[in-house]
Amino acid sequence: MEVDAVKEQINLIQSNTKRHVEAIPLLLPHNLSDLFAAVGWRKPEFYFQSEVRAGISSFALANQDLINKRLQLLTADLSSGEWVKKYGNIRNLTEIDLGYRFIRATLDN
Repeated sequence: MEVDAVKEQINLIQSNTKRHVEAIPLLLPHNLSDLFAAVGWRKPEFYFQSEVRAGISSFALANQDLINKRLQLLTADLSSGEWVKKYGNIRNLTEIDLGYRFIRATLDN
């Protein structure tokens, strides 16, 4: 099921181009090397590295006080085992769908 915003974009592209448009999920691998917001989906410890955060616009452009507070909460959750209790099962996954999509438009035949 696509998010309404994606459906809206698909409808807009289809109506303006008369092409068949589809959204294809981009499954993120566990060993993702590109540094964007979801890089730490399986290893949240990545977000403690300032050079990692600096390369992710949502971290680099955000209020740094807020980022630091959230990192403190993450530290506490990892130290207490709360993160593992809530999310530890994702460490067993090799890929995950976090909502990223490729949009493909093709001619109808």
